[in-house]
Amino acid sequence: KFINDNKGLSAFGDEVYEYIDDERRIFYKRILPLSRGKERPWRYFFLIKEITEVKERERELRFKSVLLKEIHHRVKNNLQTIASLLRIQMRRLDSETAKIILQESINRINSIALVHESLSRFEEDRVDIIEVAGKLLNAFKQTYEHLPYVFRLKKNRKSLFLSSKKATSTSLIINELLQNAVKHADHDMEKVETILSVDVDNKNVIFEVLNKTNKSEDLNKDILKKSLGLQLVQMLVEEELKGKLDIIIKEKEFIARVTFARSDDVDA
Repeated sequence: KFINDNKGLSAFGDEVYEYIDDERRIFYKRILPLSRGKERPWRYFFLIKEITEVKERERELRFKSVLLKEIHHRVKNNLQTIASLLRIQMRRLDSETAKIILQESINRINSIALVHESLSRFEEDRVDIIEVAGKLLNAFKQTYEHLPYVFRLKKNRKSLFLSSKKATSTSLIINELLQNAVKHADHDMEKVETILSVDVDNKNVIFEVLNKTNKSEDLNKDILKKSLGLQLVQMLVEEELKGKLDIIIKEKEFIARVTFARSDDVDA
């Protein structure tokens, strides 16, 4: 590797490999020529530094990165296999109640699989949760395409990166809120609209699922005590995200809002 500052003599260096006691060692050798004015080189400085441990650490880090990506890829595949087996079982059932329960389980598994899919594509331990939210919405569109549902995503940022731990919890939370919206929708309406909003400011991250329904007057805030999905959301929000869950009931609107503080592992 040559270094030339265009002002005269050039220094150069390179990595070399040598075997010492049958063990390969790596050295970085650098030659620095000195001159008096524009004369020929007067002295040479030879700098030699062993970098075997540095190179070994770099190699280990690359190996671990590839290994982690492969692990996440296999976890994703295994989760998708489990979801496929549940779908096969669901088709064999006659009970509509049992089918609904299995579909909810499949949705939960898919929400976790999406996080591992994202982790398998990047070297860093972080996930773009807005990308995951978009894929979740598309999955719900496909699952309930036979019903008059309209799912929309609103966001004030292009991306929002969370640590893998927070992303897994958040993906499950989004899935449960969407599932809750489907469960309590007014199926007699010509169009059932569900809006997932992601809002990020200097202090907080806010996820909100708004469900437009004519049955809002039939709902009350005690729904949190009756709904297994919302209880799971509350547990994840409080224990994993250290945030809060708000249930807001308006005329023809049911809103579930999750708020948690931005921290060092939240990058927007």
